Amino acid sequence: MGDIANSKQVTLLDVVEKLLDKGVVISGDLILSCGNVDLVYLNLKLVLTSVQTMLEEKPLKKDVNL
Repeated sequence: MGDIANSKQVTLLDVVEKLLDKGVVISGDLILSCGNVDLVYLNLKLVLTSVQTMLEEKPLKKDVNL
């Protein structure tokens, strides 16, 4: 734990830059229910990356529109 305290300080800009450079995927499920009855189910996926990183990793198909 002492190593963390002695390491250089990381700013929010450094974290955002690293996330955009490497990319991150966040996924989750949300279920809204009332009276023990499921009313709405959402399967959520979020991709956060720069366009340059996305194009370098996997080229887009021609039929995909952004």
